[in-house]
Amino acid sequence: MTEKSQIIKVNHHSVTCTARWSDLCNLFDHEECSLLKLSAHTKQSVRPSNIEKQKVSLALNVFSEKTSAALKTSSINNESSHQTAVFIDEVLKLRKIFNCKTPGSCHRLRDPDRAPIDLTETGTRQIETLSVWADIATSLEPTFSPCMFCFTKNTARAITWTCKCLVELAKYFLTTSTVFRHQYVALGFFQQDDIEKHFAHSRMSAGINYYITAEDVANTHAIDTAKLLSECGEIDVSALESLHQCYLCEKCLTDEEILTLDELPNKICELSGDERMSLFHIGGYVASKEKDECLIGQSHDFPLDVQAFTESLSPGGLTSSSHKFYQLIVYFYLFFSNPTEPSCRRWFMNIFNDFPSIYHIDMVLKLQPCDE
Repeated sequence: MTEKSQIIKVNHHSVTCTARWSDLCNLFDHEECSLLKLSAHTKQSVRPSNIEKQKVSLALNVFSEKTSAALKTSSINNESSHQTAVFIDEVLKLRKIFNCKTPGSCHRLRDPDRAPIDLTETGTRQIETLSVWADIATSLEPTFSPCMFCFTKNTARAITWTCKCLVELAKYFLTTSTVFRHQYVALGFFQQDDIEKHFAHSRMSAGINYYITAEDVANTHAIDTAKLLSECGEIDVSALESLHQCYLCEKCLTDEEILTLDELPNKICELSGDERMSLFHIGGYVASKEKDECLIGQSHDFPLDVQAFTESLSPGGLTSSSHKFYQLIVYFYLFFSNPTEPSCRRWFMNIFNDFPSIYHIDMVLKLQPCDE
């Protein structure tokens, strides 16, 4: 965001990769008016204010697997967006190495980049990644003014020295002949996130004051203790047992809504490729949560324009929806996106449970209506 041209040029495997912030803005503008989105972008993450540029959560919306997959598979993708996606993938690879804390996360998440550094081939590749990023950051440090297509001096030096120090640290713990020798090194423990989180809370409590005193920290702790004690009251059991009920829950379909249901099969062709990929991804997520065999299918049974986004994200563990369930989700989305009457969420779920019988689809849904 501080780069003058908002373009970064990185030498990736002996090929110059150009990452452009405009690709992210174009993707956000393309999805802004859409009910379904492939990326994790928000207006704040793409066009942040000076204060919002410091929020980690907004930065993670940019450096996200979803954003990378969206740049590769969206209907507006091109060679420029592919290069931006490659840059995001490389940053994500570095971030995964930095934040690894458990030895089994690489198997649980089916992602070898999340493994701790050890003496295996994977560990050697991770050390090489850190060394390559140290060289990249050094090459992107500005050497003249005005600086173009590079990092700021502080950013470049921070990446360079962090990567170099972690490489030396990992090599020492893995190869030393002293009692400090380890079987693996989880770099996620060599950081100060917990301390920063604690003091960020104290700064916010002190009126967003960056320069806080010991008295401010003590006062924040006293306030937190008082809040905790005030929340320990008796629990109202009757309030927990109450279910949502309103005059819209059991309302009948209007003539216009019935006509809309009859016309839905003819409107499937109006869906864009991005909407099809989003609905397929949502169907797979629901199928994985419900663990119902009638909801689960195989991605290779679907056309490329439907399963491309999920396949770009999947390290082998994402679930695909069945043809029948995907068809129901498409019908429900078309019906939901153009409501003609005021409705509540519970009523929509009741209608969704009736969709198989409405469209003569041989499957029984076990989804429960919302009780909120």
